[in-house]
Amino acid sequence: MITVSLTHCLLLCLVVAAAAAASSNITTDEQALLALKDHITYDPTNIFAHNWTSNTSVCTWIGITCDVNSHRVTALDISQFNLQGTIPPQLGNLSSLTTLNLSHNKLSGSVPSSIYTMHTLNFLDFTDNSSLFNNLSGAIPKEIGNLTRLKGIYLGDNKLHGEIPHEIANLRNLEDLELGINNLVSVLPAPIFNMSTLKVLILINNSLSGSLPSRIDLSLPTVEVLNLALNRFFGTIPSSITNASKLTVLELGGNTFSGFNPNTIGNLRNLEWLSVAYNYLKSPTSKLSFLSSLANCKKLRSLNLNGNPLDGFLPSSIGNLSMSLKTLYIDTLLKKWALLILN
Repeated sequence: MITVSLTHCLLLCLVVAAAAAASSNITTDEQALLALKDHITYDPTNIFAHNWTSNTSVCTWIGITCDVNSHRVTALDISQFNLQGTIPPQLGNLSSLTTLNLSHNKLSGSVPSSIYTMHTLNFLDFTDNSSLFNNLSGAIPKEIGNLTRLKGIYLGDNKLHGEIPHEIANLRNLEDLELGINNLVSVLPAPIFNMSTLKVLILINNSLSGSLPSRIDLSLPTVEVLNLALNRFFGTIPSSITNASKLTVLELGGNTFSGFNPNTIGNLRNLEWLSVAYNYLKSPTSKLSFLSSLANCKKLRSLNLNGNPLDGFLPSSIGNLSMSLKTLYIDTLLKKWALLILN
């Protein structure tokens, strides 16, 4: 009987301890979210004033998702509420968070370092927190490489500056990396092109420079969208890029690429959008042979060649695209182009 009593007592103690720990965790999550509430200076929809109150469970608050068993906060999505304010460091205490979405607001200041200790994160989205008077700024720290569960990083359309840390290449599960429309500088870290899980790489409108690796096809076998437009990349476009057979969007416009366009561009059978506008590309012959290769891209809907020193005749095979091609951008440098009527 003494043994049974001790066993019951032990089980009871364990249940009480577990309940206390759960209560403590929920309190920690609530305090972290209330700290965010305190840092919001403008809330036009009044979601915080009317909904985020200690009178109700955090799991019922707008924008909050909790685990059904532990009742820990697993997702925070308060995007598109036009909020103004800053991000408090206490947000990093949400130790079970998998999704953090603060996009399409008007938050300002830098991202607290505590955010980059949230090892449970799968998706991090701060897209479009830039306005005339408020913007999300600061550098992307190397500690972001510790968030190895991340599948998506969306930091576009802010005022982030500095270099892209090499440590991003440590994110072995990363599929989407979107850093466009910021003030990022320097050379694009070569290890990024070794990320075999990467499907989307968008770096448009920064001040990145350097050349592309010569074996880009082997480094990005799964990439579907590659957008490096409006930067300072130079050198030739490596012909091996045309072996990245899953590409649907290839946007390289507004750089200083030079030399010849790869004649094997037609290998990209899934390509829907191609822009090499406003570079220094040329064709090795007056027949613009790389365009003949494009006739194999049966899904191509948009082709932009504006602003390059191209000159020559339009190959008749390009007419094979008349069923798919909807937009064709050329300029007066292409003086010998024949007339092509597109649907």
